Amino acid sequence: MIRINQMKLNIEHTPADFERKILKTLRIKKEELQGFQIRRQSIDARKKPELYYVYSVDVQVKDEAKWMLKYAKHYWGAILLYCVLGVLATVMGLAGSVMSKYLIDIVTGYDTKAIGWVVSLMIAMGMGNIVLNAITSRATVLISTKVYNEIQAEIYDRVMEADWESLYEYRSGDLINRLTGDVKTVSDSVISWFPSLITKGAQFLGALVIILYYDPTMAVIALLSAPVSVLMSRVI
Repeated sequence: MIRINQMKLNIEHTPADFERKILKTLRIKKEELQGFQIRRQSIDARKKPELYYVYSVDVQVKDEAKWMLKYAKHYWGAILLYCVLGVLATVMGLAGSVMSKYLIDIVTGYDTKAIGWVVSLMIAMGMGNIVLNAITSRATVLISTKVYNEIQAEIYDRVMEADWESLYEYRSGDLINRLTGDVKTVSDSVISWFPSLITKGAQFLGALVIILYYDPTMAVIALLSAPVSVLMSRVI
């Protein structure tokens, strides 16, 4: 699933215009589009009398992984760094949860002997989280800007080499939006899709291992309740 944010269309647009905008934004063919769902809709009235709808749309694309790979292969280093930072943050979060359990045991008097190493570890993890967040924020800005600028330069070169007569039907605002909002949508998808998959997978497996270690019965109940929760969310 690919999310397109800040997709702007004239307020009098038709469903066909909406679909064409999605195809142009993602640079895919009509047969590759499997479906879409509008998540958010607002009105942009800053340039009266022209009014625009602004959408956030979730798009289902055929061979989505292949489409992502086409762009992602140029940024494997950045994506790998995102994955490492995401997994480290996940490990720190899970470790914090375990430390909280031991801290509760200490406060309730169940295991007061562990207070020394628990407090030490929690202080160390707190400092580690500060350093990790700083590194992640810095890396995110640098990598996102680099990928955004490179994709934007590629689109700009294509516009400059295009047949200008064929572009006459498009307003200058449409082309500018292509170079800004649409490029940001693609760049964000490229550098976040695979790292998000790895991070969420690591988070799920880590949480499952922790629950299995402390209470296998609760882990089984949680796994069995997951399909029911998904089914109920779709029905309701």
